[in-house]
Amino acid sequence: MVELAEVVEALKGEPLWAASSGARELFHSDMLQWLAKYEPEAFTEVFQLPAADEYCCERERGHLDLWIAARDGGRSIVVENKLFSLPREAQLDGYSEKIALRPAMAGCEQVLLSLTSPDWPEGRYGPWAWMSYRVLGERLVDTFSSRSDFAGQFAWHWGRLCVLLDLLRSAVSVATLNEPYELEQAREPLPDARLAAFAHSVRAYQVGRMIRIGLGEESLVAVAVDFTRSKALIEAFCQAADGIELGWQFQERQWRLAVRVAEGCEHDDRPCWGRGPAVAAERVRLVGERYPEHFRFDELDELDIENNMAKTQRPYQHFAPGFTYQYRKVSTATIGQIVAAGVATSRRILRECSAD
Repeated sequence: MVELAEVVEALKGEPLWAASSGARELFHSDMLQWLAKYEPEAFTEVFQLPAADEYCCERERGHLDLWIAARDGGRSIVVENKLFSLPREAQLDGYSEKIALRPAMAGCEQVLLSLTSPDWPEGRYGPWAWMSYRVLGERLVDTFSSRSDFAGQFAWHWGRLCVLLDLLRSAVSVATLNEPYELEQAREPLPDARLAAFAHSVRAYQVGRMIRIGLGEESLVAVAVDFTRSKALIEAFCQAADGIELGWQFQERQWRLAVRVAEGCEHDDRPCWGRGPAVAAERVRLVGERYPEHFRFDELDELDIENNMAKTQRPYQHFAPGFTYQYRKVSTATIGQIVAAGVATSRRILRECSAD
């Protein structure tokens, strides 16, 4: 069992943790580009490619994070870099189709680099191979451990950072469905706000993934995990009428049932999308007239999830320009309860959307 306190102290003492915290995923993509351009021999060792003297690198070509090719015509590699989340397999299929249409990319290695395992059999999905941040870090440490120059030491610290991030992921990962969702209840507190944000994102992603699996990959309900207002967010939305989505969110112990409208949405020829009290009132009127049954918290009650009705002066809360919701405060809930509530609520929302 990884000791969280030890990992936290090691990360806090790692200079590149401080240097990378502002960009996170982008920092590692930048470092991969640097490695290919200025340390080609090390790059071939890390990714186990045929030797090459020089590489060229392109970013965001066809929305691919990195395309790196040997200038002598040797094998090229595409790296899709995901620190927390994982792309859906349909997204990877789309990338593979783009790669196949580009002669310069023909036959390239396709690597998904991420902290979280995609659970592919033998670590492969079609032409894609998974590389963990742990493997990347260990190979960087091995490759640069004997270097004393600044670039070599910097790359060694980068490798150490990758290993520490994987150790943190392991320490805060969901172990059982019976443990509390809130990290502070399940583990000792994280004193560093950036570490806490990182840890909560990892756990939220894992729970979102469990909900997605429970619904099935073909579900019309889109489950997503985000990080807003310095807090991890899990949500699921489904298309109802044109420009209107029904869904739910879980963030900072709030379970929200919501209606989200798109730009241009109108009700009785009056705009529902935009800012200001008049537009917000029109959204409330739309919600009250068309979707009053959406705002039921039966799933929380049926699963014995302790929750309290929000004490507010308004029947609905809102975020401009298109979000209207009601919420219950969830005091305590286990991983299993949140997953079950997410699946059950999503299935109800799907039925509501189908009937709209």
